[in-house]
Amino acid sequence: MGTAKQSTSTNGVTVSDATPYSPAEKAWLKVSYGNEYEFLLTYGLKIYDEEHREEGRRIARAMIEEEAADDSDEQCNERDEEQEEEEDDEKERRLFADFKADPDSHVADHHFSAAELHWIETNYYHSHHFLFMHGLEFDNDDECKEGVATVRGCMKDERRAARANRRSDRAATSASSPSASPPCAECRLYRARLAARG
Repeated sequence: MGTAKQSTSTNGVTVSDATPYSPAEKAWLKVSYGNEYEFLLTYGLKIYDEEHREEGRRIARAMIEEEAADDSDEQCNERDEEQEEEEDDEKERRLFADFKADPDSHVADHHFSAAELHWIETNYYHSHHFLFMHGLEFDNDDECKEGVATVRGCMKDERRAARANRRSDRAATSASSPSASPPCAECRLYRARLAARG
């Protein structure tokens, strides 16, 4: 008989392969294989050979540990899915509240892509407000198309400004904070209209 190798059990305690199965390990064997004999037989090991039984315990403990790690990963994935569901629920509640407060708030959403709607939500709260702030009507398809072009232009200007900021940040030798993005051409025009109104 050779020397017993060390193995880690499911509770993280290092044990010898010669150490008998814990009650939890026996329960795992019973659920997974019926008994130790059937488990050993599956791996071509003999129950009457102590070295084979030690090898079986090492295999079983490794499998139990792997299952525990998989369960942990699965729980993390479930938590991530639950968080996504909560965020979706919050978005639905906010959307419902928008409709309740302003039934026209999302009527024009179908004109915009998901990325455009995200940009609008970040900067203007909802599409009706964005269109209104740019002097456009939500119920006029031509003006909604103009709104789509405006959003795309604003997004393009922001990307261009962000690239310029990154370039200037890389070129700068000091550790100064990046400057704010300049407003897009459409937003500057809108602000000028507001100032003129007065």
